[in-house]
Amino acid sequence: MSEEPTSEQTFLLSELRYSIGQLHVQLGNLEPGSLDQAPPGHPTINSILDTLIQREKSQQATYARMLNLPAPSEESVEGDREEVFDTLRDRTIALLEQAPSPWPRELIDAVQQQVSNDRQSATEIAERRTELAQQPLNPHLEQPLTETNP
Repeated sequence: MSEEPTSEQTFLLSELRYSIGQLHVQLGNLEPGSLDQAPPGHPTINSILDTLIQREKSQQATYARMLNLPAPSEESVEGDREEVFDTLRDRTIALLEQAPSPWPRELIDAVQQQVSNDRQSATEIAERRTELAQQPLNPHLEQPLTETNP
């Protein structure tokens, strides 16, 4: 029995969900105080998260307009930046799941751009994490992700 190939829209929805997990991994054991530290000229992790949150709100409005659907609720989302992003991303996915199949090219292109932006933000967070890990005694990490002791 052969399986049907994954549609582009199913793949993109999976990528949007994957971004949530990737964020959790990157932020998993960072000390809260480290989220506002970065080398001069580089964004902090909190500023990257703020950008993700603002971008998510903007994308929701764009998708709702493209689909002639009401935008997700503007009610306040409680929690830290990671929790806020999670809630907003869940709302974005729920909105996109209402789109008729197949998605119009304009919607596919917009979601592809969002996935690309997510990857760029995840890379920036990973770079900040690496910089923090390279500091003596890893003062901003609760524990290393892997053991490298001899």
